[in-house]
Amino acid sequence: MHCIFVFVIWIITYQGTGIPYSMYFFSRNMEHALHNVSEELSDNKKVRLAQQFRRRYATHIDEFRKFIASANVAIDGDYREAWHA
Repeated sequence: MHCIFVFVIWIITYQGTGIPYSMYFFSRNMEHALHNVSEELSDNKKVRLAQQFRRRYATHIDEFRKFIASANVAIDGDYREAWHA
């Protein structure tokens, strides 16, 4: 099993306003972090899951915030507290 740590920064544009966003995750892979899928997937399946995620949240910022803050994804505390846990 390979574990990865990823730090992502990007600008989410919503109604013409750019919102800076950063995300940190430590997981086996992005499918595990975003879809809770732990088995090996083909490259095509990985691409389909990424596209599905983009379609679901690209224009639904409030739903994206709820997902990222949900107990399935987020951990308690702010960045500093979580990093030192």
